[in-house]
Amino acid sequence: MKLCRSKAVASVNPCKVLFITGDFSKYVQRSFHHFSMALSELVNLSLWHKSGHIRDILKQLPERPDFILLNDIRERHCPRIEGLADLEIPIGVIVHDTHFNIEERKAFLTKNNIKHIFSIYRDPFLKLFPEFAHQMHWFPHFVDTKIFRDYELRRDIDYLLLGCTAASVYPLRKVMLDRMKSRKGFYHEEHPGYRDMTVEEEKKVLVNRNYAKAINRAKIFLSCDSTYHYPLRKYYEVLACRTLLLSSVSKELLDLGFIPGVHFVEVTEDNFEWKADYYLKNSAERNRIAEAGYEFIRKHHTVKHRARKFVEMVQEILKNQG
Repeated sequence: MKLCRSKAVASVNPCKVLFITGDFSKYVQRSFHHFSMALSELVNLSLWHKSGHIRDILKQLPERPDFILLNDIRERHCPRIEGLADLEIPIGVIVHDTHFNIEERKAFLTKNNIKHIFSIYRDPFLKLFPEFAHQMHWFPHFVDTKIFRDYELRRDIDYLLLGCTAASVYPLRKVMLDRMKSRKGFYHEEHPGYRDMTVEEEKKVLVNRNYAKAINRAKIFLSCDSTYHYPLRKYYEVLACRTLLLSSVSKELLDLGFIPGVHFVEVTEDNFEWKADYYLKNSAERNRIAEAGYEFIRKHHTVKHRARKFVEMVQEILKNQG
């Protein structure tokens, strides 16, 4: 279905938002499906999943939106929309991986006169898109705590590493895998690939609840921030499952409120092995940090929290425009 209409229940006079996005309801990674659901409780939300001219799309909506949000420019993230440049309605674009098609993105933002950019990652965006810095709104990752939570499962995995381990992108993860793979109690599974899941695959592959439950079974989760130094979703997902995270750190991660030694354990190539051993043996310290990380995420980085912040930003945009 190309149009989905939701009525907000949380506000007397909610603003009207048109969110043009791919359909992520069956996708391997569903954070923006969760975001749509949370946003629909705060605004009058129209979802659109089909390519076309924006004025033709607007004619099919029951009400004219106050704000239009595009979920990046990648084909899987967002359908192709024409006619944006001369539209009088304010438009925002979400930017996911900032290293992707930099020049194409810049051309799109300029051609379509995009005034508002909601970037998942702050510092990489400012470095790669300095000419758009004044248009950027920081829009970090988040988790749906209905999915990423403590399922109170038996912690029968000592060390867990999930996802891509290509050395060109995740050098520390690759080192972790090479050194840990022969250890008893270590488990690793590669990323299943970015695609929609069938009903049968959903039962077998580590996606959505199965992925969260695997994290919840681990005493220690190993990861890194990639060569791009992104505060990746795993920082949020692992902590939300009340599991101890051992990972690298970046300034942006610290500015998001993640505190090494309080919410997670900072590691490098030189010390992750002995730190993993230490926290495996010292369950009290492991549980203390995992608990603090769990509470931190639930207080500051849930999908409902991020949806509220987004609405506040849109309201400010509309106020300044008026």
